[in-house]
Amino acid sequence: LLTTPDACSNLFQGKNFYFDHVVFDEASQLKLEDNLPAMLKGKNIIIAGDEHQMPPSNYFSKVFDGTFEDEDEMEDESEIITQKNALLSIESLLDFAMEFKFDKNYLDFHYRSKHPYLIDFSNHAFYGSRLKPLPASHTLKPIEFIEVDGIFDEHINEAEAEKIIGILLEIEPLPDGSYPSVGIATFNITQRN
Repeated sequence: LLTTPDACSNLFQGKNFYFDHVVFDEASQLKLEDNLPAMLKGKNIIIAGDEHQMPPSNYFSKVFDGTFEDEDEMEDESEIITQKNALLSIESLLDFAMEFKFDKNYLDFHYRSKHPYLIDFSNHAFYGSRLKPLPASHTLKPIEFIEVDGIFDEHINEAEAEKIIGILLEIEPLPDGSYPSVGIATFNITQRN
């Protein structure tokens, strides 16, 4: 049965330890407090996730409802974490599993990227080169480093912007005469503008 943790809790109210196994996927994105009821539905709990992914966030809901505070404005509420209050500091279901020493098993193959270059940096920086990516499915290089030697001044690097415009001008049309869509990421709004 595939379901969300919330739906699982609602569908099987009062049926604790109903399933032999309950599996939580993408556990770094799941809040512990939202998933505890669903955990009660299984005799065995399997928590799958990646500690290098972002934790759950309610940033956007805070921004939209007007309750977001800038980090600089928040008071320092330092506190010594004891075993008794350790659960209060756990952000995700994956953190819970790691804190309570669940057995760890790792995937050896990276199967999501269509080219090994897309996972190469993360594989070396975060996974100790343990992941074996699938071979490239095409000859196009998805990532290329181009050194520009520009100067970052007042949140702008003009040389980088000019290089990007030059690259855009070199893009060839597709066989049907249309041009491919292009996304450009910058570090800040000033550079984007």
